[in-house]
Amino acid sequence: MTMTGGEIGLPPLLNHKDFDTLGDWLDCLYWQYRAIVHDAGIRLWGKPIVRRGEVCADGRDKTFWHAITGTGKHASRGQRQLELGRAARLGQAWHLLELLAAGDMRAVWWREYRPFGDCVLVSTVDFRLVVVLQESLRHFSLVTVYPIGRRKCGQYMSRAASAWESGACVLPAVKRRSLPGPYHSPDAIERHRCWM
Repeated sequence: MTMTGGEIGLPPLLNHKDFDTLGDWLDCLYWQYRAIVHDAGIRLWGKPIVRRGEVCADGRDKTFWHAITGTGKHASRGQRQLELGRAARLGQAWHLLELLAAGDMRAVWWREYRPFGDCVLVSTVDFRLVVVLQESLRHFSLVTVYPIGRRKCGQYMSRAASAWESGACVLPAVKRRSLPGPYHSPDAIERHRCWM
């Protein structure tokens, strides 16, 4: 059985057809993006989520454009294009991060290392949407948001389970390299196994 966004408490997709112009829709999407990365907004484990990267010529953050575009089958090689379905999920990503901040079990998270640094990946409990955050000592930076198709759902579920089982997911977030000994709580891993 596949859950829908409404069944797990996510808001409906922000449909571009509900707006008079594409510009109005983009303004609303940017407002949602700013709600995620504003310093006084969402805090995960005591750390705010902040914007990252450069500002583009239109005054919007490069990360915003990355979150609503993709390199789908119709994009030119190396170029990104607006993806309506991906962009429409930005409000769901905002709500998902609020669920995580509140400790709600509908938000699943795990740690991964990416070429640009340590990351926390946040997903819906049905693994249909992922938010990637880069972790630093004092804050998280939003990297991107993207939907997960049915084919990749199991891969992300396995990655999350492996991260938890390895003990890589520790609260509060600390630099794991500086800690001696094991970096996980066996009790937490046993609780996680019960949920699977």
